[in-house]
Amino acid sequence: MGLFGPKTDRTRALRASRLRKFEEPAAELSARRLRGVFPSLGALAVIASSGLLAALVLLLGHWTAINGLEGAVGLGGAALLVAGLMALAARAFAPQVLDGAGEAARAGGLVLATVALARGVTLLGVPYLAPLPLAGAVAVTVYGPTFALALGFPLALAVGFSRTLDAGYLDGIERAFSLGMGYGVAVILCRRIPSRPALIRSGFACGFVLAASLLVARAVLRPEFWTHLPPPGSYDVVWALLNGALFGFLLFELLPVIEKLTGAITDIRLLELADLNRPILKKMNLEAPGTFHHSQVVARLAEASAEAIGANGLLARVGAYYHDLGKMAKPAYFTENNRESGKKHGVLRPTLSALVIHAHVKDGIELAHEIGLPEKIAAFIPEHHGTTACEFFYRQAAREAQEKGTTVDKEVFRYPGPRPRSKETAIVHLADSVEAVTRSLAEPTASRIESVVNEVVMDKLLDHQLDECPLTLGDLKLVQESMTRVLTGIYHGRVKYPQKLQATAWEQRLQRLAQSHRVEGEKKKPEASEPQKDTFEPPMTW
Repeated sequence: MGLFGPKTDRTRALRASRLRKFEEPAAELSARRLRGVFPSLGALAVIASSGLLAALVLLLGHWTAINGLEGAVGLGGAALLVAGLMALAARAFAPQVLDGAGEAARAGGLVLATVALARGVTLLGVPYLAPLPLAGAVAVTVYGPTFALALGFPLALAVGFSRTLDAGYLDGIERAFSLGMGYGVAVILCRRIPSRPALIRSGFACGFVLAASLLVARAVLRPEFWTHLPPPGSYDVVWALLNGALFGFLLFELLPVIEKLTGAITDIRLLELADLNRPILKKMNLEAPGTFHHSQVVARLAEASAEAIGANGLLARVGAYYHDLGKMAKPAYFTENNRESGKKHGVLRPTLSALVIHAHVKDGIELAHEIGLPEKIAAFIPEHHGTTACEFFYRQAAREAQEKGTTVDKEVFRYPGPRPRSKETAIVHLADSVEAVTRSLAEPTASRIESVVNEVVMDKLLDHQLDECPLTLGDLKLVQESMTRVLTGIYHGRVKYPQKLQATAWEQRLQRLAQSHRVEGEKKKPEASEPQKDTFEPPMTW
């Protein structure tokens, strides 16, 4: 005998289908992890072909200046080394590059374009204008700092070897070292770009490091550096400084194009989206004020928790601002916007009410596309619910089914998903539930808040909602502590004020004076039998 009646074949089939639904995402997750360890041959072939294309560009550029078979062999070996190191870096630090041929081709195109431009400026006689710093800024924007730094070594080798056949290996080493240092500084400085002026300052800093590295390399490798004034190749230092300045201004103009082509999102763009005066957020504040306030609290929780575990707090905050955009379509059906929302759901069946609630995810995705939200922000809309169920309507349907002697399928009440796939969306997923449950507490004391946070996190774990995100148990512990701390600050205690304060001496004097005037007025009131005279008395002033 089951909870709502006898176990029939249909019940067993539904139970088996639910189990398969939970097992399939786990299998997909395992396959994706295996692809990160054993990348597909197609992706490796694309990366290797990008290295060979870079070699072809170099060979064509050197066609008239090849000094023999040894130089050509050395150049081809360098190109193969670049391709191999790039594949290893992608496998170790950016498995998403190997998920498909498109991503691999994009990474290979970055290498090819950098090497080709480096060869072009070399032919123009200004080899230290090679755009390695710009390539580093693009790589860290699209793939993150770890993969970008790993990619810098093979890129510096490729650019250094593009100068080898013209000026010798010593010159190639100097160029690879100085441009490689400029690349590394660009990656470090452009990891987080809080404003556009900071981007320009990063360019000048990069140019200074590039020029200083060139001087150090020549001082170590060339004895004549110390005997000639000015040192040989002084103009190269000027070109190195100019490289940094140009890098800052070029990246300033190219950032919107890079974000559009690659789907990456920078801190500058996030800060623009975080402006609460944006029309869509002002509209939410007017049409769905409860949802707007809920989003602000979730944003505070998410940002603090993300920073506690080293994730992108700004991304989590901005994602929380927009995660409930779809509620603007039917704000009256949500309790935070309408205290009488129960009346609207009271005339609907539980399954229909669940469909109305689920619809805000679809409406939010459509609205996000209409206003041009980046994909990383739009991902918060479906992932902040994952595949959780609308428990209130499910339990209501279960009670009705129990009275009728039938059963109800919980899967009907689940959101379509997907489950959270990044640390930031997982944190907003937790913060959304924690804020809602905490707000329902009659007395949100510190101990109750801590208990609620722990229960919500445990429920999400048991419901497998966090299976596809990279959060660890250690991260979850820090997230719980951070959310408890923030919520305790929001629902801080207050000393109860007395209902009636003691009157001051001046107020007591005014009260006595008013009482005396009332008494005098009653004494002067004429008798009822006597006719009243028309008299005028000026108003009393205090």
